[in-house]
Amino acid sequence: MANPNKTSLFIINHVFMPPKRPQEDDLDEESEEALCDVVYEAAREFGDALPNNERPRWNVISRLLERFVATHRGMSLSKDDIADSLQSAILGGEPIVLLFFKIIAQPHALLDSLAFLIRAQNAGVTIRKGSTSAVFEAFEVSSPNEAVMETKGRLLRSFPDPAIQIPLHVFEDHKFQVELARFLAAMDADTLDSAPVTVKSEATISEIRDTAHPRYITQLLTEILRGMGEAAEVPRITKRVADDVLWLDAYAPWRRSAIWLVLRVALQTTLVRQSKGQQWYKEFMAFLHARILKSSLKLNLPSWLIACMQRKTARRLSKLCTSAAPFLLQFIPDVVAQAESLLKERWEAVQDIQAMSLDSTWAPKTLDILADTGLSLHNSRDYISRTLNDPPRQPPKKPSLSNHPRRSVGLASIFQSKENLASAFKSEDKLTALADFERAVLTDLTDWVSENLLDSGGCVRIGGCIEIYFTSASTVYSSNPELLSIMILTLFKLWVELDRLAVAQTPLLKTFSPEIPPTLLHSLLLRTSESIKALDYVENYLKNRHSNSVPGRSVFAYSVGPSSFAGQYFDCSQTLQALRGKIEETAKLQREKKIEELQELKTKHQSLLNAAQELEHQYVNRFHKGKMVKVNAPQCERCKLENKAASVQIEVHEWPLPQDPWEAKAVVFELSPPNTFVIWRNITYMLLRDLCIPDSATFPREPHRINPA
Repeated sequence: MANPNKTSLFIINHVFMPPKRPQEDDLDEESEEALCDVVYEAAREFGDALPNNERPRWNVISRLLERFVATHRGMSLSKDDIADSLQSAILGGEPIVLLFFKIIAQPHALLDSLAFLIRAQNAGVTIRKGSTSAVFEAFEVSSPNEAVMETKGRLLRSFPDPAIQIPLHVFEDHKFQVELARFLAAMDADTLDSAPVTVKSEATISEIRDTAHPRYITQLLTEILRGMGEAAEVPRITKRVADDVLWLDAYAPWRRSAIWLVLRVALQTTLVRQSKGQQWYKEFMAFLHARILKSSLKLNLPSWLIACMQRKTARRLSKLCTSAAPFLLQFIPDVVAQAESLLKERWEAVQDIQAMSLDSTWAPKTLDILADTGLSLHNSRDYISRTLNDPPRQPPKKPSLSNHPRRSVGLASIFQSKENLASAFKSEDKLTALADFERAVLTDLTDWVSENLLDSGGCVRIGGCIEIYFTSASTVYSSNPELLSIMILTLFKLWVELDRLAVAQTPLLKTFSPEIPPTLLHSLLLRTSESIKALDYVENYLKNRHSNSVPGRSVFAYSVGPSSFAGQYFDCSQTLQALRGKIEETAKLQREKKIEELQELKTKHQSLLNAAQELEHQYVNRFHKGKMVKVNAPQCERCKLENKAASVQIEVHEWPLPQDPWEAKAVVFELSPPNTFVIWRNITYMLLRDLCIPDSATFPREPHRINPA
């Protein structure tokens, strides 16, 4: 029987990817089976929580995972289990009447899905059964060690690789299923020449520490299937795959579970075919993480590990925002709160023990001050003697301040020219120029904005200063946390004043979230009272902005509707409404002209065909393979007319605006948005993306793209 702590740690390490992970391969049969069971049980609970009208669509996922669990019992696939899964996919686990109506309603609907991990070939296979055909998709599972180790951050991968569809009657043929099951079982067990090799002591041996090339699945199997069908156009997904190669005094390195990747790819590529599929996938992943976290609270796991799981679970829910299902908005915060309560209890226990130890062991009279402060520097005599005997050095000369590019003359000179500001930041004494700018922003900017609230150029000036200052200060301050804190405070003080201008000139913006949390700047390292007062001003402003905004409204929301900024601004703007009318009127005129053009071309096409019908084909005799044959003459007039008729073409006229009215309003808004809003949105996104998301392994700027096998 598997050790519960061992299997739980296996699931946590491979699902949550905590910062501290094993340094050797931890793959074993019981742990992988436990991981599959956890995912399957979570899928069943998630389906039960969905509304009744949505559960039938989730049943495809439940059946996929049920067969996956049954097939992958053990470390190798059985041809009998594979054949049973293929046979069970014929009816899809649903009543015949329901399947009949599903086929009538959606002739190309997805009826069932299967997934297999072919371990020895490092490949995954998914089979999707539709009403008229079956689609086979293959992909590489674990990326090569070299790609994982040389990539900073996550791997950017596309799934699946090749996709082939075959007629349904071929897939449902018993002989085909038996041979397919035998092939997959053999590929899962046999290590062929696709495995990597290495040379040791002038001998070539298999390299078990690296991954195999999946060509026997992604190339051989797909080409065999192509002979029975054809290439299929399928929806593809792009995933940022986190993986690692960890190896310390071990036989084989730690790699993220291949079966976990196959499960995720199978789920997402299946759900992406449905209307709410992508949303469901994100919601299910958040639910699965929360469920694992809840079960882990019963185990005696380290506090740092529980805290890591808690934060990653909360982050998944925060990405969903208010679009998450109601039961998730209740379940996940409850689990996160339970974890927080456990961590708080542990910390209070540590504090109590520390207090007791101080009360019982503090005995100052027993301390030997002389013995405890005596230092033995056995190897430092030469260095100390040489230092004491060196001649005294001349004190350094005080720097001259006459040539420093002081810019403390006021904000008027700063806003006068962005080029002057940029050149000051590029001068020899960058620190002085940056410090003068920071002082002016922290002390004078608020009054300047109050006097120029309705100045349309104010946002342009402050936005330009933010871009120039951020570019210069982030380079100069890169190695100093205290100066970086001053930079961050200055940037958000500039943003606050930019927001004041934008709200004054675009009042609708006040009802939308400022997007910046009030607690974002809590970790800054500030020394001066001036900086602390500025921080207090920024945080109080953010709190007031959040309290005055309508909950759930965001200018960066994915959906477009009555509550979106673009839609509401359009309804209040006569200029945009007139622009939409002009676009639609122009489109109507173009469409009428296009219809007239179509009628003319149809008439021309028909007249050419009629003229060709009145003529006879002209033939000439030619020798072909030793025989005299009759072929069309190159100058045949009828052929020329027919070819000319076939070449008649017309360009398609596309309506310039979407059919959905709110999407149409959003498109018109983006054609002519208010300039203050554009600057505010661009600067806000720049600060949130370029400043607040670190350029680290967790959030890579340039993911490494893996070429498909």
